Amino acid sequence: MHSHKHIYGYSVWLLILIISSLLFFPHTNALAQAVVTNSSVDYQFGEEITFQAVVQSPQPIAQAFVLFGTRGEGQTSSAETLISAHDETAYQLSYTHSLANQPLRAFAEVDYRFQVRLQNGEEFTSPQFSFIYTDNRVEWQNLDKAPFNISWYSQDDIAFGDNARQTADSGLKKIQNLLPIQTPTNIDIYIYPNATTLQEALVLSGQNWVAGHADPDLGVMLAAIPSRPEQLLLMEQIIPHEMMHILLYDTLGEGYHNQPTWLVEGLASIAELYPNPDYQILLNNALERETLLSMESLCAAFPRDASSALLAYAQSASFTRYLHQQFGASGVDRLMQGYSDGLECSRGVEIAMGSSLNQLERQWREDVLGEDRSGAAVQNLLPWLVVALVVLIAPAGLVISRLVRKPATMKATTKR
Repeated sequence: MHSHKHIYGYSVWLLILIISSLLFFPHTNALAQAVVTNSSVDYQFGEEITFQAVVQSPQPIAQAFVLFGTRGEGQTSSAETLISAHDETAYQLSYTHSLANQPLRAFAEVDYRFQVRLQNGEEFTSPQFSFIYTDNRVEWQNLDKAPFNISWYSQDDIAFGDNARQTADSGLKKIQNLLPIQTPTNIDIYIYPNATTLQEALVLSGQNWVAGHADPDLGVMLAAIPSRPEQLLLMEQIIPHEMMHILLYDTLGEGYHNQPTWLVEGLASIAELYPNPDYQILLNNALERETLLSMESLCAAFPRDASSALLAYAQSASFTRYLHQQFGASGVDRLMQGYSDGLECSRGVEIAMGSSLNQLERQWREDVLGEDRSGAAVQNLLPWLVVALVVLIAPAGLVISRLVRKPATMKATTKR
């Protein structure tokens, strides 16, 4: 009995000793105890960004790297950090990256993490951290009311934010009346005071657009809305237009990129609460001058020059509105789904609507623009009709001439 109690007591003390060694001597596993206790990012938009971290480790750090990249783009940059010791177990990591040479995508979420190699050869990777790369050159005013998070600056009146939110609400309702689209969970709207400041922001991030732009995959739109009397009208144009791009991407996913340019820009244009009054003038002038662009030519991209691009927007808006009126939301939805499945531009129209793109374009020109196709056809054939008449009249004239001369010849013969 006593020997069994002695063995039992010895086993208990041995177990206590093992547990105590694990609890109070953590240096036996340096890798498990090396941790990032603090990480931070500091940047000046478009100029440079600094990644920092504090690493607690009982072993000295031999080398460390920071890995970073825009979420969803699949590209990760890697750079070696500077290492400085705070004390025997704390080390500061730091790396400064030039945004002028290698810009990050504006308003995107950026992920980053640290990889550390200790002097004893062990390695570990920190958890992933993230931040939103916003334009921090100025302080943004903000109004967050789901599903819209609206940010603006250089506007002192809070009513500006309220007007933008109301415009976004009205734009969403109009879009959902046009197409079967779900209410988004969140859309970030950044409003700049002028096109120059907006363009600077996009150029600094490696992009280049002017008055309005949407990054559909980010759920972000940018707008340039100056403080002037037509401010509300500009809101009613730009905000619903860019919102349509975001909601189309939410609905179609990657199929959004397969849509013809005339369709996505046409849908965005007819979503505007205040349609561009210049579009009808442009269409009338182009019809009169016979300079309308073929819809086929607007499948892949719009022209680069400003005047042709504006005409392309006008045509796309009018043509898309015509398709919506003729075939309804279901017809337009079938068309978009066909393109999402990879159908070619003209073929998509044939499958979804039973007519070729050229046929529908001719109908649109006649029904909406009032083009007289029969008159145009006759006018186009006129030069050929003239040639045909010349070809026919010339031999006829020759025959008549011979008939006139023949009696004269006969009289002369009789006199002899």
